Amino acid sequence: AVNDSRKIAPAGWHVPTHDEWLTLVNFYTFNLAGGKLKESGTKHWESPNVGATNEGGFTALPGGFRYNSGEFVHISKSGSWWSSTPTSDNLGASFRQVHTQFATMAQLYYASAYGFSVRLVKD
Repeated sequence: AVNDSRKIAPAGWHVPTHDEWLTLVNFYTFNLAGGKLKESGTKHWESPNVGATNEGGFTALPGGFRYNSGEFVHISKSGSWWSSTPTSDNLGASFRQVHTQFATMAQLYYASAYGFSVRLVKD
């Protein structure tokens, strides 16, 4: 199992690594992965929700994120999920993000003081 030093995943599950997220993105074609993983339509997503088909059954929802100041933003515009892979300075980690205006799934790095969602993978 992947190292879970914060003990946030129940037994038998783990927060995906950067490489596990990359495997998912590459499976659905790099430039289209976000759309294939986003919930289709505009029930939860703001329009235009580009490329959203939910082909993968992931049903990505736009929960937004929390700034390090505590402010919540981008609800209905983006969804972001941590990886368990830390930055080289160990002050943050990589995460994946989908946005209503793009069909891609971006990879970004932020300090751990920011708040993103977590999606678990079964061991």
